[in-house]
Amino acid sequence: MFGGWSISGIATLQSGTPVPVTTNQNTALDGTTCESEYHPDIVGDFIRSHASKDDMLAEFFNTSAFVLPALGRYGTAARNMFSGPGLVTVDTALLKDINLTETMRFQLRGEFTNLFNHANFSNPVGELANPRYGQITGAAGGRVVQLGLKLLW
Repeated sequence: MFGGWSISGIATLQSGTPVPVTTNQNTALDGTTCESEYHPDIVGDFIRSHASKDDMLAEFFNTSAFVLPALGRYGTAARNMFSGPGLVTVDTALLKDINLTETMRFQLRGEFTNLFNHANFSNPVGELANPRYGQITGAAGGRVVQLGLKLLW
C-alpha cells in the first residue's frame, strides 16, 4: 500500500512574447501592401502599472502612447517594443505501481496539467484600428486532470 509511488513534474516559467503594435494603414504611401507591418508614432510612455487583473485585461499598455503617423511618413515606434504577459505552469504526475506477477503490473496514474490553475493570458491586441486595441482577449486553458490505469507487461 505504501510502496510503488512515483511523482514527476515540470515547471515552466517563461517571459512574454513580443507585442507588435501596428497601424494596419499605409500612411507612408509607399505603394506596398504590407499594412500589418506599418508602425505608429510613439508620443508617450507605453508602460503602465495595473491596479488589478481586470485593469490589466482592459488596457495592458498605455494605448494613448501610440498614434497614427502623418500621411507620407513612417511611424517612429520600433518593432516589438515590449512583451506581453508571461507564462507560468506546473505539470505533475502521480503514479502508483501495483505488481501482479514478476513481469506484469498495473500502473494507476493521475496527471495534472497547470496544477495550480494559473491564468496564462495571450498578448494584447496591437492594431490601432481594432476596437479591442490594447485589450487582452484570450487565455490558455486552465487545469486539466487526467486519471488512467495502465497495464505493463
